[in-house]
Amino acid sequence: GKGGSKTDAKTGAVAKKPASGPQKNEDARKALALALETGEPVFGRVEVANRGGLILRIFNGRFRAFLPLSQMASSRTASIKGRHNHTLTQKLRTGPRSSFDEDDEAPLPAPVPAAAAPPAPGSPAAIAAAAKDKAAKDNAPKDPVVAAMELQVGAVISVMVTSMDDKKIVVSERALVQDQGAKALKVGMRTSGRVVSLSDFGAFVELSATDPAAPRLEGLIHISELSWNRISHPRDVVRVGQEVDVKVLDVVLSEDRKPARITFSLKQLQADPLLETLDTIMPVAMPEPSVDEDELLDTPLPGLLDICANLLTEDGIDAVIPGRQAVEQRVVSQDLELWLTNVVVADGYNLLARAGRQVQEIHVVTRLDRDAIKRAIKRATSTLK
Repeated sequence: GKGGSKTDAKTGAVAKKPASGPQKNEDARKALALALETGEPVFGRVEVANRGGLILRIFNGRFRAFLPLSQMASSRTASIKGRHNHTLTQKLRTGPRSSFDEDDEAPLPAPVPAAAAPPAPGSPAAIAAAAKDKAAKDNAPKDPVVAAMELQVGAVISVMVTSMDDKKIVVSERALVQDQGAKALKVGMRTSGRVVSLSDFGAFVELSATDPAAPRLEGLIHISELSWNRISHPRDVVRVGQEVDVKVLDVVLSEDRKPARITFSLKQLQADPLLETLDTIMPVAMPEPSVDEDELLDTPLPGLLDICANLLTEDGIDAVIPGRQAVEQRVVSQDLELWLTNVVVADGYNLLARAGRQVQEIHVVTRLDRDAIKRAIKRATSTLK
């Protein structure tokens, strides 16, 4: 046949001739542009590593793409940093020890020999000097970051094409993980992961590589979602490397090249103090207090009387009656905390006041609903701050 096709002599079917090299390159270029547009995953094999990232071969090796270190999944960068830190530790352990005795006199500097004239280019001496310099470079210790990165050579990584021009193709593993995972996660889901970094405003958690919905997706636990108690820094609750169970609070899908954002909560998988009953914290059959506990029970909780007086000024509250007292085994907070319990009471609500190890029940007689009593409590306590 003509025009790059041939006819089967038996069936009469026309088969296309395989595409030529230039045609294959053009098809691959179109597929690359489509991957950039749609965000579909692309597989690449690591060919070269340097301090800035990895060079991948994508589309069956037809294109070279750059994967920056900042665009790798946190678990991958953590393994690289871990090997880097291990190398530094080994260097520190095996490094020479110097004496810093203050009584030792500093040695006199050795005389500096006069610089020898450089050998003539092409001479045997110049050739020997160049060979010596090359051998020194070859035997010099490799940059620990590069050495750690080079362990990735040969690995196959799934990435997303994020930019391309005539000179460079840039890909991201992180963007692909976030994009795919965000589409699979649902608000309210419970999952688990590992704390990969801390900041002043929260803790970043990467889900397990075996997570059925969003493997290696990274999300933020805001500092306000780490604990029911007030904390000054995330390190008060979690540490890097710690495994945690989290609840998905919010999912924002990627849009206009902005990466997907996911927020988690740690505290919402723990008992909510506002919903705890008094009996959860102290038993109904209260033990006889020791001498120290007896002294604590005789000490009024700081600010509690003022709060009770403020509550009595609220419309709809008929009475505020102090109830049982107890002493806890541990200090929860030195500041006074006032919680609304979920004990069902016919004529109102039970509150729980705590400070240090002291606990006291307060019965509020009222016709207000739960939201209204919460607002009243907030107003009554705000004047003490």
